[in-house]
Amino acid sequence: MVKHKLAYALSAIAVTLGAGVLTPAVFADGEAYDLEGCIKGTEETCTLTSDVEINGLIKITSDKTIDLNGHNITSATTAKFFEVKGRKLEIKGSGEISTTDTTNTGIIRVYGTDSKESTDDTLVIVHSGVKMNGPNPIVIYANKGAAYNTEVNVMGELVGQNSGIWLIGNVADKENIPHIYIYSATIKAEGAEDSVAVSAMGYADWTIDSAVITGTGSGVGIKGGIVKINNSKITGTGDPVVLPPLTYNNGINASGAAIQIEENAGYPGGIELNVSNSTLKSEHKSAIYRYGDVEGAVKSVNIAEDTKYQDNIETEDGKSWIEFDGPSKYDFQKEMVIEDVPISTLSLSDEGGALVLARDIVLTDEDGNPIEIKKEDGVKLTVRFAITADEYAALKEYNKIQMVYFDGGKEVERIDAELKGDDIEGYYVEFITSHLSIYGVVGVNNDAPAGAPDSGTMTAAGASAANAAIVTAIAVGLLTSIVSFAYLIRRR
Repeated sequence: MVKHKLAYALSAIAVTLGAGVLTPAVFADGEAYDLEGCIKGTEETCTLTSDVEINGLIKITSDKTIDLNGHNITSATTAKFFEVKGRKLEIKGSGEISTTDTTNTGIIRVYGTDSKESTDDTLVIVHSGVKMNGPNPIVIYANKGAAYNTEVNVMGELVGQNSGIWLIGNVADKENIPHIYIYSATIKAEGAEDSVAVSAMGYADWTIDSAVITGTGSGVGIKGGIVKINNSKITGTGDPVVLPPLTYNNGINASGAAIQIEENAGYPGGIELNVSNSTLKSEHKSAIYRYGDVEGAVKSVNIAEDTKYQDNIETEDGKSWIEFDGPSKYDFQKEMVIEDVPISTLSLSDEGGALVLARDIVLTDEDGNPIEIKKEDGVKLTVRFAITADEYAALKEYNKIQMVYFDGGKEVERIDAELKGDDIEGYYVEFITSHLSIYGVVGVNNDAPAGAPDSGTMTAAGASAANAAIVTAIAVGLLTSIVSFAYLIRRR
């Protein structure tokens, strides 16, 4: 098979389709474009001059280029538009290919050739400017357990309710594997909690470069193959939902991770993941999530130091959270735990304030072990912790809220903080820091209220005696991290 590069001159080549299943839309300003006639003819390129409606599957039987030319191809009756096997289908120009049919199948259905030795190639190219929208814009299916001599290039926008691009798990042969290139593309899965933008279930060689990939269930789900990601942003937006069994062979367990890796004996495995110069973000969980226990399912996982993690770690009750933005050394799952801390162990400086309440906010690994995050690690931590309505009301009496960082029980520095929330959502203190240790929340007034100290340090005992300067103190003790790799199942 001749492999094609993403930056190459694309020639327009003729195509023949199966039985007539195109219904040209009729417009008041002129005759609809006869796409079916063009496809059956000898033209190398079909350039649309109007929108076209499709009512059934069209099999590509010779190479073809379709130029949308500012028009759309749509359907309300089928989610299967084109089937490509041993031929080339290139789609370019500006326009949209979409369906309102919800059948779980591919708009473009891709099959490899019947044998490794075939001189034919299956080649699909979706250019920039082309948008596809449906249950699954592109699906690569198995032909005799493989997808021989197959290449897919995506440079446009894929929006799926189930997946953006999906390699079926039955594509298992590890010789003459399919090659899938995603370059400067936008791929989204916007459906239910189990939707995965890039679903790598079978065995293929994936190259993802300069792409933006977002999925409700996860951005990228891997059960097999070689996946190389560079200069891309991968995001999981959904809530972590895992239903037993954790690994199974039909469907998906959503985690909300950016990348999920599943070790599953029912899939090809041999996973090799390499990520560089990218941002991996989970809006509700760890950026990378790995699970399962199958020997040899994962060959290697390499995350370059220039890759950023953006995790959102919540307490079990969901009332407090930490948004973690840091380097790849923290590539493991993190848990957030909050406990009370005796305020008698903390001492403020001459800047003043009062410590009334203290808490310990810790990030731990899956074994409950805290791991220190140091200032020099370059981590950005946005911390929000819950407070009571009474604490919120007391702090509102002050015109400035600060977090006090303690070392050895003594004040080291102060960071500005914010009060947030309401009676419905609850009340919070929020601040940003680069390192974690013991912190306290201090309310500061330039003009102290009646009974409050004018200046200097007020201890907790002094505050109680004077019944003034009520402050909430929070101890944020060793904020630590782990990311356990795992990954989202998707096999249809």
